[in-house]
Amino acid sequence: MIAKKIARRPEVADDFTHLAEYIAAAREEGEKLDRFWIANCDAGTELADLDAALAEIEAVRHLSAPAGDKTYHLVVSVRPDDRERLDGTALKDIAATFADALGFAEHQYVAGSHINTDNFHLHIAFNRVHPQTLKLHAPFKDFKALEKASRALEKKYGLAIDRGMSDPKPEATLSPGARDFEANTWQQSFQRHVLEHRDEILDELKTATDWQDVHSVLARYNIRLKPHGAGLVLTDPTGRQTMKASALHRSCGKTALERRFGRFQAARFADQSTGGDRPANDEPPPAAPANDGAPDAPPAPDTAQPTLPPAPPVSITHVAGAPEPPRDGLNLPPLPTPRPVARYTPRPLLRRPGIAPLWRAYLAQRGRKRPTLVGKVARNWKAFLMMEAYDDPFAFVVLMAHQEALAVLLGEAEPAPPKPVSPEISSILARWRAAGRWQDAPASPWLKERTRVSADTRIDEAGNLVIPFREASGLLQGLRLLDGAGQQLDIGAVGGATMHVIDPRRQIGPGAAIVVTTDYEAAVAIRRATRAPVVVAPSEADLPAVIAALDRQHGGIRPILAATSPKVTVPVSCPRILLPEKRPGHVLRSLFAAELGDLAIAAWDATTDWATPKTSLWLKDRGVPGFGVRSTTDGSIAVPLRTLAGRIEDVLLIDQAGAGRRIVGADAPKPLVHVIDPRNRLGSGPVVITTGYAEAAALHRATAAPVVTAADAADWPAIAKALKDKHPEARIVLALPPAHAAAAAEPAAELGLTVVAEDLANRTRPEHAKDLRRLFASSLDDQVFLRWDAARPATRDDIATYPWLAAGRIIAAARIDDAGDILLPLRDADLRHAGLLVVDAEGRERWRLDDLPADAAKSLIHVLGGWLGGKDGGPLVVADSLPTALALHRETKAPVVQAAGDLSATVDALRKRFPERRVLVAAAASAPLPAAVKAVTLALPARADNSDHRRQVQVAVTAAGLEPRGLQNGRAKGAGLD
Repeated sequence: MIAKKIARRPEVADDFTHLAEYIAAAREEGEKLDRFWIANCDAGTELADLDAALAEIEAVRHLSAPAGDKTYHLVVSVRPDDRERLDGTALKDIAATFADALGFAEHQYVAGSHINTDNFHLHIAFNRVHPQTLKLHAPFKDFKALEKASRALEKKYGLAIDRGMSDPKPEATLSPGARDFEANTWQQSFQRHVLEHRDEILDELKTATDWQDVHSVLARYNIRLKPHGAGLVLTDPTGRQTMKASALHRSCGKTALERRFGRFQAARFADQSTGGDRPANDEPPPAAPANDGAPDAPPAPDTAQPTLPPAPPVSITHVAGAPEPPRDGLNLPPLPTPRPVARYTPRPLLRRPGIAPLWRAYLAQRGRKRPTLVGKVARNWKAFLMMEAYDDPFAFVVLMAHQEALAVLLGEAEPAPPKPVSPEISSILARWRAAGRWQDAPASPWLKERTRVSADTRIDEAGNLVIPFREASGLLQGLRLLDGAGQQLDIGAVGGATMHVIDPRRQIGPGAAIVVTTDYEAAVAIRRATRAPVVVAPSEADLPAVIAALDRQHGGIRPILAATSPKVTVPVSCPRILLPEKRPGHVLRSLFAAELGDLAIAAWDATTDWATPKTSLWLKDRGVPGFGVRSTTDGSIAVPLRTLAGRIEDVLLIDQAGAGRRIVGADAPKPLVHVIDPRNRLGSGPVVITTGYAEAAALHRATAAPVVTAADAADWPAIAKALKDKHPEARIVLALPPAHAAAAAEPAAELGLTVVAEDLANRTRPEHAKDLRRLFASSLDDQVFLRWDAARPATRDDIATYPWLAAGRIIAAARIDDAGDILLPLRDADLRHAGLLVVDAEGRERWRLDDLPADAAKSLIHVLGGWLGGKDGGPLVVADSLPTALALHRETKAPVVQAAGDLSATVDALRKRFPERRVLVAAAASAPLPAAVKAVTLALPARADNSDHRRQVQVAVTAAGLEPRGLQNGRAKGAGLD
């Protein structure tokens, strides 16, 4: 967490209202508003109260004495991984904590959290004028107060700890030379030694009274101070490694020190090697350390930083205003040599138990007067480890651990998983693969999950998964290789209390629920499904040791054993969950919901069946169908609320009276939505954002457009921004009540949204569908409806111009546009008006228009002679063309369906919708039927210009058992129209 005051630029006026509106709107490119609230204002606390609250704040500011800046703007940034730890209550607590730390606890302020692709941050605008006393408050040493509050909040909420302004920054100040030295040798550089003792050195230098005091302080840490060029440098005892004195602190630069003590004076120690250290080429290797991980080291090897040239002769002259140096300064007696409290000797960057024997072997090689071939090759600690790693499994583990340590110490970026093994280790790993003892891994049905790996793993060049096993403290102890054929190879100490931890969100801590298993592939799937921390034990026998180690390290954990077999008999006292053979993500999440406290999925699993108006009184009363909602035992409906990625994180329960209650509520992540898109068309056309399930269901039924229902009305900007990011070309329509639409107009325009201000709460019944479609047709660019609505209904007066309209009841469904063409409605598989068939005066098809994807458009139909719904169970006649359909419709009362697209797709769609009805396919003799169409064929004669054609059609209709149009109750009614 980083808290930073945003200083107002001199050319920018102090405008609290403008800043507050900026926070509320999240206007920066790529940003979206997450949460917003107002504090210490009588006008209210919500976004809707902002105008009144700003009027109140500006009144207080106006009553106070004139001042240049009455606003304090604070920005608090947290890492992306920490965002989900902070709910609305936590964010308000964070803002209140900073307000208290700065002395603004009783002051008015507005706060809003913003999200973008890079970070999550909280803006807080404080009114520096106290609302009662009208005094202007200026925080004293605010950066220290902000740091103290940040560290406390990081600890309180388990957030990643960020370095503050007053924290030491040794890694940030390592010079390129020191970084290269450490990367090439894996040994600690002289510069790191200096910076590790930075605080102690600076504290002691504060009491120095002359140059000899400065030299004495530095000598206690094995450091020399010498002039170099126009400045001063710090050197190690050998003079081989150096760093600028000002890099320690600006007060240690030459100008600052000479201002305090006069012109530079060299050290006057009896032993000029500083602290009794002999020259490096005479010094024997120091003794090897104990297993405390802090070994001494030989002098820096030849790859150290360059040696400085000899310092020029130093003369002493008095500087005006500085203490007078001794007249005989060059002839003063030598001073006692200080005893070092911290010697510099290069040592491994990684310190760990068990490394002492390896370090001793390295020292022995470096200490030989006549080095062997191995000693010449192993010129530094890194090279020595790489040679030993070919035969020593512990050295190989240390080698891998060093690479991890370097990524942290030197700030190297972690590549995205799965990460390949580094090239310099590949050859060593190949040797272990060839020489190691591969064993059969426990049988796992999860091998297909191999492509899904945890972020801490590697992939070697042979395609094996390399899994690190560590102590509970995180110390690497061994590696496990898994191949694709169910074989595994352990290198190093894999067993006992070692484990592989999958916890990218750093959730493990006191009281945490942790899933423990022995199946790595299952662990990855469990983690993906539940997002809980998962620990992989080396074997079933190691489970007790792993659980005990976790408990010792973190205290009070709640382990949950995920068993792959009912035969697990190890003595562990914790809940056990037997994993089924088929384990899709939603099944795994449900299995662990109770133990992990997953309220959302537990509530969703408690529902009984999909909700319909027949099973829900509320759906029936509102007149809307159920789209992805389920029924509960008490008759309520459960609406799943998902993240934009599709994960259920809350459930909205709506009872029979329409009252809503959320299961998780404020603790759920934001934004959450319920998407109504049964045809999966999101992204391929326009989309509507609205609030309220009934309104969303009614809109989708009327328009067929995907509808995204915002769980919280204030979240629509974040939802719209996410949709725009994923589908840049999508047309997005925002449907809000008029009371909310006005405030949304400006931010909606910035996002390129169209706003429809309409109260839909009382327009959800089926009879409102046409009005809703007409209301949204222009915004959704519904060309089918717009063209249809603009045309006039055909009448019997038009038969003179369009004789074919006299056939049966076709005239009832026809419209005529301004160009004089006939428009016939085309319906999709749900019998929705989704297209137009444009026909000329002779009955010839001119063109078609629809709003469907290509696959869905294949089953478009035009129905002649009535409606396909209702309780009619009679046969369906499917014709391959409009002339064929007209000829049949003229002779039979049975509904005739013209296949406007693909005949086979049309028949399949009708069979799915009407599985009990008989289907007859009528096609002209010259048009062969597709082999895939399994239906009764209604044989029709080829169309010819003779009077006998209609009689032949009548014969075919009668032969197929269809009721002729000219008969009613067995009596002749009259001939149909030609």
